[in-house]
Amino acid sequence: MVPPRIIDPRTAFLVDLAKDLLPLHARGAQIVISMDTNERQYQLENNIVESSLATLGLKDVIFWNHSR
Repeated sequence: MVPPRIIDPRTAFLVDLAKDLLPLHARGAQIVISMDTNERQYQLENNIVESSLATLGLKDVIFWNHSR
């Protein structure tokens, strides 16, 4: 039996997502993610989900194309 991870669920989601996306992104895959993260911060440093995805080389195309 595998012991449960002691980690914040939001952080666990981002860790697992990164683990799955990195190999695809490294092979040049075009990745589209749509999610409602309940984050209202429009500053990248305050938005945990967006800043985590940015470290993977992904960007919010709506804000990228239409500013914040």
